[in-house]
Amino acid sequence: MKIGIISTGGAGKIADWQKFSLRELYDRVGYNTGNLAFWGGIAKTISDEMEFLPWDFIPEDVHERFDLLLFPAANQLAAGVDLGFMADRFERANLPLIVAGLGTQSHSASDDVELTPGTQRWLSVVSERTAEIGVRGERSRDVLARYGIHNVTVIGCPSLFINEDPFLGRRIHHKYVEGGEKFLFCQGEMSAHSMPQERALFSLARKFRAPYICQAPDIVLALASGISDELTFGGMKRIRNYYCPNISFDEMLDFAEYNMRAFFDFEEWISFAQQHDFSVGARLHGNFLALQAGVPAMVVCQDGRMSELANTIQCPTIDPGLLRHDMGKLDFYRRFRFDHDAFDRNRADLAGRYMKLFSAMGVSLKDYVARIATPGLPPS
Repeated sequence: MKIGIISTGGAGKIADWQKFSLRELYDRVGYNTGNLAFWGGIAKTISDEMEFLPWDFIPEDVHERFDLLLFPAANQLAAGVDLGFMADRFERANLPLIVAGLGTQSHSASDDVELTPGTQRWLSVVSERTAEIGVRGERSRDVLARYGIHNVTVIGCPSLFINEDPFLGRRIHHKYVEGGEKFLFCQGEMSAHSMPQERALFSLARKFRAPYICQAPDIVLALASGISDELTFGGMKRIRNYYCPNISFDEMLDFAEYNMRAFFDFEEWISFAQQHDFSVGARLHGNFLALQAGVPAMVVCQDGRMSELANTIQCPTIDPGLLRHDMGKLDFYRRFRFDHDAFDRNRADLAGRYMKLFSAMGVSLKDYVARIATPGLPPS
């Protein structure tokens, strides 16, 4: 079995990322470095031969060279997203398909999601060529059912299966009980509705002298990764006005130099997170990678997209309205609600569904995925 994986960021790692321009780098990470988490997660679990393809792959070439196409999905079930072009490519490639991690984009769980005709056709093409579509949660499954797509299974996110320990929840719980002081913050979106909580998180990161990991947009990545020669004064002014209008440019640049970070390799990201004791922020995959490092993490849920996936994998959350500039570290520990046994049972169930999805299409997964799905299974 030879698999073509549609991923601009390969197996979640951008080799020699320093040689790329900011625009090239931003394109490769799919406009958000969090994508590296599920690209890396899905590639790690597969034992068959695989090769990574751009979104503009040539269908006829793919048909000749591969046995199956794999599309690591995100929140493509959204108003305004038109995947008609990908439906055309999938039809012309005429290969079996796996779509894993597909989710909705909505402000709240009660909002109706109106899909474009192109995306509806893409779903029909995928449904005809796969055993089941792997989605992020029940909300996404309900949306697909409304459009007549019923061969669907909830798997959460492939990044949940990066850590090979079947009892990862216990490890996270032990770290929580230790109550360490080293915090890690995840920078969120630069949108008007999230400005109050983003300013609070930035302020807390400065107060705690904690790392502040950035995922998007490009101007923030430029500042966090040191590609400042491509960052204009206007861009820096925009960052300051959004996140920290009450400090000087010099103070912001000092914080950026010593605390702001960006990662272009999901394993390096996990290794860095592992050196800390608690992660919090308005990013899903930044916090999910902390969980994979065995570190307690709390997602600031700003919309239905975030709450769906966080709830599916049982990642603790905090309401944005509860964030305050004067919070202490103990405030986060007190709000951390985590049942480690329930987390491990849920992770085992999702891993079992993930295995079923791939095995139904003839794809071989690494043995450790079965051990996650069946805790207590001895190593092979």
